Amino acid sequence: MTDADREREGEERELRDVADQVDPTQGFEVEQPTPEQLGPDEVLLWQQPSEADVLAKEAELDRRRQAEEPDEDEGS
Repeated sequence: MTDADREREGEERELRDVADQVDPTQGFEVEQPTPEQLGPDEVLLWQQPSEADVLAKEAELDRRRQAEEPDEDEGS
């Protein structure tokens, strides 16, 4: 192992140690405005699910569908 490899591993270990000590939500506040604080168009945007939520739901539905479908190899 070269000195550069040892140094890189040491830096990566140090970063992991620091990351383990940091609270990921510290300092962040999720803003959820009331409908009164928003205009009519903005209310619709806040009511719609995020793209990440939609993708997660689609993935869950795909997993369920695959679990419910009989395997094609078993029938042969």
